[in-house]
Amino acid sequence: LDTSVNHNPEVFEYQRQPECHEHDPKGRYSAILAGCTCLAGDVFGEYRFNKPLAAGDKVVFKNVGAYSLIKANRFNGYNLPDIYMVEDQQVKKLKQYPYQDYRRQWLAD
Repeated sequence: LDTSVNHNPEVFEYQRQPECHEHDPKGRYSAILAGCTCLAGDVFGEYRFNKPLAAGDKVVFKNVGAYSLIKANRFNGYNLPDIYMVEDQQVKKLKQYPYQDYRRQWLAD
């Protein structure tokens, strides 16, 4: 995944498995969804899908926005999560946090 439990620390802190939009409890294919950092606990959980996941597939975690950004961190230099809004079934990117934001925060350039 192009995300990490560091973007939603409650997953790690409370071992809370976020709801995945594509998950089907009766799905034929099982996958453990893990984040992109070297943190051993960077795992969202095990989910079931109706088709095998492939590189580039979109996976959506539901109801994770409320506290995720305020508690998110830049562990190992990973960017903060992009912010999207869904309105009228259209997805719109509202904000992106590039690496330059990380450098501004932590390095004296």
